[in-house]
Formats: sequence, C-alpha cells, structure tokens
Amino acid sequence: AQSMQNDALALPMPDVFDPKATTWSYRAEAADVLRATKLPNPANRYSINRASAACVPHTAAYWAAAMKGQDFRTEDHLDTTAFNIALWNGLGSGPRPSVRSGTDLRSNRRVDLSTSSGEGQCHGS
Repeated sequence: AQSMQNDALALPMPDVFDPKATTWSYRAEAADVLRATKLPNPANRYSINRASAACVPHTAAYWAAAMKGQDFRTEDHLDTTAFNIALWNGLGSGPRPSVRSGTDLRSNRRVDLSTSSGEGQCHGS
C-alpha cells in the first residue's frame, strides 16, 4: 500500500516522453515471481538473458540492516544517497552508478534510449 501512496504522490512525467514520436515499441515483461502463480502469463513474457536469475534474494533482516537509520515515518525524510546505495547493493548488478548528475533527461532522449538495453539489472522491470 505504501508504494501505491508513493506513486500517487509522484509528480507527472510528461516532459520525459515525446508526444510527437511516430514510432515506438513496448513489450511488457512478467516478473519472475509470477511463474509460481496460476496466472495465464505467456512463457515469452518472462525476461530472458537477464541477471535476475542470478540474484540472491535477501532476508528481511538484511533489508532492515541495509535501511538502518532511514526515516520512513513520512515522505522526504530519507538519506537518499544512502537509500540508493542500499537499493543498488541489494538489487543491482554491475558497477554501482555514481552520484546523479542532475542531467536534464529530456535532452538526447532518443540517443539515451537507443543505447540503453536495460540488461544487467538484478530486479524485474
């Protein structure tokens, strides 16, 4: 329920998308956790050749230790640098990203999207 609240409170992202784009594609991928359900997900909708299969799930104790010192009582009270590092350590793969650059993601959008494969992520999409 909390993530739904966070999503509801997020600012809209229309500036990231180009309404004038004439071609685009999207392919939904089912999270691996859904394999164990009786939902009628086609086998070709699960991610293929992703590092997610190599991920080691962490326990609640791991996440409690990783998030120690974070203030989740209300929004905007996180140490975002420490939070992002903890998320990357627990879910990411490959070299940890450096500090955010503050780059305007609207510029060079087509180049950025064409060079980003999304592979190498430990978590689902």
